[in-house]
Amino acid sequence: MRIKLNEFRIRNFRCIDDSDWIKVEDITALVGINESGKTAILNALRTLNPGSGITDIQKVRDFPRSRLSSDFKEDSIVAQGKFLIPNDYIEDHGIRKDFNIAEEHELILTLTSSYNNKLDYDFNIELEKKFFSNINKLLKETRSKINRKSLEVQKVIIEEDLNHEAISEQEDKSAELTSKNSFDESTKEEIIRILDVFFEDLHKKYDVSSIFLEPNDREEFSGLLDEVNRNLGKYFNFASVELKDFLDLLENIISEMKDKSEEEKAIKFFKQALLLYQEIKNIDDEANVVYGIGLAYYTLRKIEEAITYFLNAIELYSATENPFDDSDTHYSLCLAYYENGDNENAKKYYINALSKYVQNPASISKV
Repeated sequence: MRIKLNEFRIRNFRCIDDSDWIKVEDITALVGINESGKTAILNALRTLNPGSGITDIQKVRDFPRSRLSSDFKEDSIVAQGKFLIPNDYIEDHGIRKDFNIAEEHELILTLTSSYNNKLDYDFNIELEKKFFSNINKLLKETRSKINRKSLEVQKVIIEEDLNHEAISEQEDKSAELTSKNSFDESTKEEIIRILDVFFEDLHKKYDVSSIFLEPNDREEFSGLLDEVNRNLGKYFNFASVELKDFLDLLENIISEMKDKSEEEKAIKFFKQALLLYQEIKNIDDEANVVYGIGLAYYTLRKIEEAITYFLNAIELYSATENPFDDSDTHYSLCLAYYENGDNENAKKYYINALSKYVQNPASISKV
């Protein structure tokens, strides 16, 4: 299989402010009146291909004129494309080894062109394919289990010596118990309905080639899972054995995606704080914020970015009053280099961290 463009997005180019993400099928047509932006979309897409000859993006010529003075930045994005790289291509071209990618999944390569005339790339392991496959499999299994589950009728024993009035009252209570505490036909139908609606919503909005590039994408997906999790949770006492594995899976995915979104939000707020500390020239806090950004990138497995911020933090810490402030940063840098396959630098910063921990009474326990 060849690399395939799955989605693209054009921004800040000619007459296009933001096209939003557009899915690409085997045949994709651009339809519109003259001067509506069809050619602009194609020209912007060509900036993702250095072989196209269009690599020089110019501020005055290409940025939307109505926003040029107010919105232009050197790193303003022009085009983004999500390319699916199939497993056989990954293995044939040694991509996993060259880029130190351990997971055995198909990959999404995201290319981004911008007004600084740089073409940035990022590999996103296609976790969504894993999510989608696991949910699909357990969804079908769970529906089948619920469908096969026997109906259970709550029985209430009535003493023979109760009078007729007491019997009638007890029968009313029995009916209420049956509806609330037993796996009856209506309960069974409602659980299956929830599963079927979820299946339809899932396949209407997502497929195995979907990825969540933006935090909002993950929040929307998590919201869908959370809704079905809550709806099914109401019936857990009636079918705990049948529902447990499926609900556990939903909760694990929600948690994993929430963690990733929180880290990306943290990076955003860290960077805003960094601008403030740089403006007021507070080097101690600036160093701490830069280190925090590095940790957030490390958690997201964006190791190259983490290394860049860790190195920057060490440089800033060297100008602070406490020479031991950067001991944790040296150790984090050691771990980042180790994960990146650079054992020489990993050893260097491990020794540095150890030396600083030994000299600092407050950190001696970390040795």
